[in-house]
Parts: sequence; structure tokens; C-alpha cells
Amino acid sequence: MNSMILAVSGVTIAINLLLVILVALSLLLCLVVLMQRPKQEGLGAAFGGGMTDQAFGAQTTDVLQKGTAYLGTAFFAVTLALSVLVSAQNSGARLDESSLKQTEEQVASEENAAELAEVVAAVEEEVPAEEVAEEVSIAAEDVQESVEDVKEAVTEQVSEGAAAVEEKAEELSAEVDEAKQ
Repeated sequence: MNSMILAVSGVTIAINLLLVILVALSLLLCLVVLMQRPKQEGLGAAFGGGMTDQAFGAQTTDVLQKGTAYLGTAFFAVTLALSVLVSAQNSGARLDESSLKQTEEQVASEENAAELAEVVAAVEEEVPAEEVAEEVSIAAEDVQESVEDVKEAVTEQVSEGAAAVEEKAEELSAEVDEAKQ
């Protein structure tokens, strides 16, 4: 876990360093662009058009154009590297959260399994498995006898009910016959 913290802090340091470099490149790029002389001497004259000729010589325009190209390329490279590092940092944080959640679930399930094993062991110590099996078979025989008794009782009740229905049907038939005459 400590190596993960060190890796994240290393990425954070790299991101902050690249941000400082990006700001510096942005300022330099703005300065170089503003120093260039347009065809009509616009903002380039504000910084003293003759001064750039003296500093860089007669090839001032070429030097400033190349500087703009190099600074622009560096700006885009640093921006790309920065976006990759920030993306890696964010995905690493998501992975850390999900792995932490999985680890917590695993620990919880292992604790539950350990508790269940302790309960089973305690039950086995209190009541040996052979006694339980014997009691279960006795209970099963008792249940089977009870089921047979219930079957007999239900059969008797159905028979009595059928006989009562037959008697009632005969009585009703007799009444119908008397009513017809």
C-alpha cells in the first residue's frame, strides 16, 4: 500500500512540475508572438522594433518565427503529457477505490465463513453427528406413521361423506318421485 502512495505522490509531483512548465511556456509563447513584427508594424513596434534587431541581428523575424514554432511544439507536448498523467492519476484513484471495496467484501465474507465454521464446530462438539442421524431417522419414522394415520382418517371421512351424499341423493330422488305423482 505504501508503494501505491509513493507512486501516486510521484505522479502528483510530476503533474505539478508540468503545470509550472506549461505556465512558463505559455508566457514565453505570448511574449515571442507579441515581439514579432507584423507587416504593418502593429504590436511589434510597441516593444521597440529596433531593439529586437539589435538583440537578434538582421534575421530577427526568422529567429522569432522559429522560437514560436519550438515553443508551440513544446506547449502541445507538455499539454499532452499532462493530460496522460492526470488521466492515469484519476483511473488509479478509481482502481484504488474499487480494489479497496473488493478487499473489504472479501474480508467480510472470510469473517462470515470463519464464524460459520466456529458455529459448526461448536454444534458438532455439543451433539455428535451419529446422535443427530439417529434422532432424525426416529423422527422420520414417527412422521411416516403420522402420515399413514392421517391418510386413514381422511379416507374414512371421505367414505362417510360419500355415503351421506348418496343417502341425501336417494332422499331427494324419492321426494322428486313423490312430487311427480
